[in-house]
Amino acid sequence: MASGKTIVLPSCAAVLADIARHHWPADRRVYGIELWLVAGHTYGQRLTAPAERQFIGFVGADVLNPSLAPEATLAREIDACFVPCAYVTAGYND
Repeated sequence: MASGKTIVLPSCAAVLADIARHHWPADRRVYGIELWLVAGHTYGQRLTAPAERQFIGFVGADVLNPSLAPEATLAREIDACFVPCAYVTAGYND
């Protein structure tokens, strides 16, 4: 990260990914922290418009998730780490 702060604690993220891979159906994918994916976010309780999805991918997001940014913002404000567990609603490199 540009600020040098770690929001997602790697050791906890690895544990969560291992547990998810164990319990998730074999035909589904679990993306771990080791992939260094960039998650895009849009605000609001609505579907993302096609132009928004395209722009978010254009500016560098690998995945789109509507619920990750609020937690990341709060974690950064209090210097806390967290481990997200979320569905990917759009992937750009599939």
